[in-house]
Amino acid sequence: MEIIIIMPVFNDWESANILLEKIQEQNINHNISILIVNDCSNKPINIKKCKYPVNIISLNRNMGHQRSIAVGLCYCNEHFKNMDAIIIMDSDGEDAPEYIPQMVNSIEDNNCIYFAKRVKRSEGYVFRLFYKIYKLVFYMLIGRQINFGNYSILPSKYLNKIVNIPEIWNHYSSAILKSHLEYNTINTIRGKRYFGKSKMNLSSLIIHGFSSLSVYSELILTRLTIFSSSIILVNFLLIIIILYLKLIAGITSPGWATSAILNLIIISIVLFVFSFLIGLVILNQRNLGVLNNSSTIYKNFIETTDKQEVI
Repeated sequence: MEIIIIMPVFNDWESANILLEKIQEQNINHNISILIVNDCSNKPINIKKCKYPVNIISLNRNMGHQRSIAVGLCYCNEHFKNMDAIIIMDSDGEDAPEYIPQMVNSIEDNNCIYFAKRVKRSEGYVFRLFYKIYKLVFYMLIGRQINFGNYSILPSKYLNKIVNIPEIWNHYSSAILKSHLEYNTINTIRGKRYFGKSKMNLSSLIIHGFSSLSVYSELILTRLTIFSSSIILVNFLLIIIILYLKLIAGITSPGWATSAILNLIIISIVLFVFSFLIGLVILNQRNLGVLNNSSTIYKNFIETTDKQEVI
């Protein structure tokens, strides 16, 4: 089996080298190739020689983790025609390489996408609290659970479909979840970062959360429209009740009915305009996604390519 491992890297070459060493220590009885996506690091590339072929593509701008993954997938789809599976993992050690053999065995038994589900996390209490809030908000808005990240293995048969999903440029795992491609999970424990501090802080988590939700923008729009319509309908019924109390029953205090009706009308107008404008923006973005060929646009972001010597 030919396996490609995609690793986005931004400046953290120390951790990337340790990860390469750890990967070489695993009992993987298959042909392995490494694809490092250098996310426009401002530190010089420093990758030690490895027993596996190492290809490095350097981006001409810093695009972030998710878009680096998208570039790597598109590059694999065009340049590695004989591969059987692709593994996506972080380069800092938090995606423990010890699970690679299990992931490979799983994809051999059941030829579908497998995600590494972290059953135990080691971040601080505040981060874990907000991460739980993020998962709860995702479930409430989308109606589905997302309990895995980028660490995954996917059969090459899915790759051409995946690179043509525009949403992978926003959030890889959420886009796979939306695509309805067959997937499963493997229980894992979060590894310890090899070098330095994690770049995933509270601000990054919030951006990460919004990115995952943006994949489902049309579904969120639909639910937002239903919610807004329900509030407007309730406001309309309240206005009728207030008018009844004022004009027929005559039990309202002076000025109260007019003020209440005016406030309800303003709330209804704001909800309608807000939903309408958000709908226009989301539908316009959908049109842009259809017009842009996400499987080939990646070439605009690659500055150089390089291949390391094999020891």
